[in-house]
Parts: sequence; C-alpha cells; structure tokens
Amino acid sequence: MKHNAFALLLAVCVIMIAACGPSPEAVATQTPTATSQPTDTPVPATSSPERHYEPSGGFSYIPPVGWELATPSGAEYKTVFGPKQDGFTANITVVDEPFSGSLEEYVSSSLENMKGFFPGFRLVGQEEFQPEEGPAGVQMVTENVQSGRALRQTFYIFDAGAKKLVITCTRLAETGEELDAVCAESVKTLRIEQE
Repeated sequence: MKHNAFALLLAVCVIMIAACGPSPEAVATQTPTATSQPTDTPVPATSSPERHYEPSGGFSYIPPVGWELATPSGAEYKTVFGPKQDGFTANITVVDEPFSGSLEEYVSSSLENMKGFFPGFRLVGQEEFQPEEGPAGVQMVTENVQSGRALRQTFYIFDAGAKKLVITCTRLAETGEELDAVCAESVKTLRIEQE
C-alpha cells in the first residue's frame, strides 16, 4: 500500500513556522502565550496536574518542566515550546493522520517522503520506543535543513487504531543535545486515552 504521509510533512513545516515564523530571524520576536496548564483543557479528576490532555486527539502526556504550551496557527494540537538557543525555540509538536495500514508501512512511507522533500535529509537512527504505558512505537532521529537552518528532529510514531500519532521533537542540529533526553522523557509519559 502506497501512502504519501502528507500530514507528517505538513507537521514538520508547521513546526518550523511555529518555532521560526516566516523566516529564521522572526523567531527572535516570537513568544509563546499559553501557560503550562491551559484552563481550556479538561483534566480528569484523578489526573496529575502537570499532565496535558488533548481530548479531541485521545492522548495525553507530561510536557517538560518549564516549557510552555501554545497553539500555533494551523495546528490541531498544542505545541510545547522549550528554551531558545541561537535564535531557535526547541519544540514538541503532535499530529495525527488517518492511516489503516501498519505502523511499519507508515514509517517507511514517511521516510521516503522526507528524503524527497527536505534538503540534506539524513536518517541518524531508528529503533523501537516504549512509553511507560501503552504499545511501543518507532523513534526516528533525523537531520535536515529547513529555512536555511540545520535541524535535528526526533519523530516518535505510534499506532492509535485507525490513525497514526506522530510526536516530533525539533532542535537545532548543532546545539541543544541535552534536549533530546528531555524530549524522550516527556514522550515516555504518552498515554493513549481512547482508541
């Protein structure tokens, strides 16, 4: 089954818009406006106060401490903005895409599309990723160039029934290596709330 995984590519572009605005220079003036626990997000009574819920997406996770939630224009779910380094704001974003094929088919198709779409695309590594709760997913570490900036993006892809859930951690390729562990710890808290 051939699938173009267009939503994943679109999400990567939304990440760049959210972190940099229309150009790399625009990020210096962008400031996320949300708080760490938005009041418009319903939280179950038995939940941990730091857990962020996306009821329409059927998932929740715990964002890194000190990072801020905001909804970039065109995004379905909130993005978590971290520290700014060298004019770029590290971020975690989530998208989903209807896809009835296997997780392996989705990952393979997404990789092929990214190779053709992003200049300087390189797959650094790929392996299984196990959150604390729920089924394992796939972790893909990539490097590419967007808006003239070399980025390292780690994609965590999970099978959520009739859709695939993609969590993307983005940072500059040359800085912020400590952010990789921070992002991985946040993604480990992923919980699929409904199927």
